[in-house]
Amino acid sequence: MLFSLIHDLIYTIRIVYFGRISHVRVVENPNCPPSEEYYLDEFDDYSMETDDMERINGLPYKLRLRVTDQSGAENNKRELQIHARMSEEYLGLQEGMPVCAVLLSTSQKFDTLAGLTDFCVPDAGPCWVGDYPYLDRPVVEKFLVEDIELWDTLREEGQGLWDVENLDDYFRDDCE
Repeated sequence: MLFSLIHDLIYTIRIVYFGRISHVRVVENPNCPPSEEYYLDEFDDYSMETDDMERINGLPYKLRLRVTDQSGAENNKRELQIHARMSEEYLGLQEGMPVCAVLLSTSQKFDTLAGLTDFCVPDAGPCWVGDYPYLDRPVVEKFLVEDIELWDTLREEGQGLWDVENLDDYFRDDCE
């Protein structure tokens, strides 16, 4: 058992995942069915400090984010769904925005995931979706804007607002 766990940790494969938001909603808990989802615009005045759900039952609202990528045929699209504690930072998220994350798997085919990092949504600020910052965010942001091939791949996944003329506005001094 221990050997298997150590083997899996050593032989974990990492890839950079590019996709786009296909669904963004708010739920009371991750097990809620789609019929119990709220639209993000219903939370325009939301703040973590005044989260009614957390005040009532001790657990905050959750963001439900579903992302998909251009993996090929329409019936062969890959989708990931994640949940994160709701935050006012997420209010600008929209379907169609490109996302980037690092996926971990012990399989080269990535048919099962061993883990994933927080998701970067550049067109929303950038906005980072996740309960814990696994990545060094300024380094990832700098990496994305400096590698034109990665940048183009990310842009192809979504309908983003970023363009080359606005990179200076986005690029922060703390990335250097």
